[in-house]
Amino acid sequence: MGNPKYEARYFFEHKLLPQLFYEGKIGFLNAALKEENYLYNICNEVFKAGEMPCPYEAEQFELHFVKVSKDKEDHNCMMVLEFPEPEEPVLCHRAIAVFDMDFEKEVSFEKTMYYTVEKTFPDETRNKIMKSVGIDLDDISSDTDDAEPMLCGWAEDGKHLNFGYISNDIRKQVDKVLELYSRK
Repeated sequence: MGNPKYEARYFFEHKLLPQLFYEGKIGFLNAALKEENYLYNICNEVFKAGEMPCPYEAEQFELHFVKVSKDKEDHNCMMVLEFPEPEEPVLCHRAIAVFDMDFEKEVSFEKTMYYTVEKTFPDETRNKIMKSVGIDLDDISSDTDDAEPMLCGWAEDGKHLNFGYISNDIRKQVDKVLELYSRK
């Protein structure tokens, strides 16, 4: 068996939240907007189910709701779910749930997507791993000490998607998510 803390957090970010988002739609949105410490409370329950204390504090989770469409006919919105700093690769810095919503009518949720911004290995470690399988990344490595995160996502059918490395800048992450979502 692996690291129980890692597995609990992975399950929370990569399995449970996408499932709640896709299955709950308006219920998920309402609960997230109305319930205090919504993300923390869910995470805490996951750790309790694993008979472990939650290692995080409520203040380490944030949720932001944003209407991203400028056009009156376009009803795209997003929820940015901020998580505690990830301890290990593939745990998430944040998730970005994007959906369509008409504020004058019922919420449609016809077009939805759950994106994740995942911690990656430091460049040196990543390069060693890739070289071991015959791929040389030296020419495309980051110039910073902080490895660039990976932009990924979970489709409604449970399929994991990988969109490649992305800047650590949240504005660039949001712009890329909106670009990908507009193509969906």
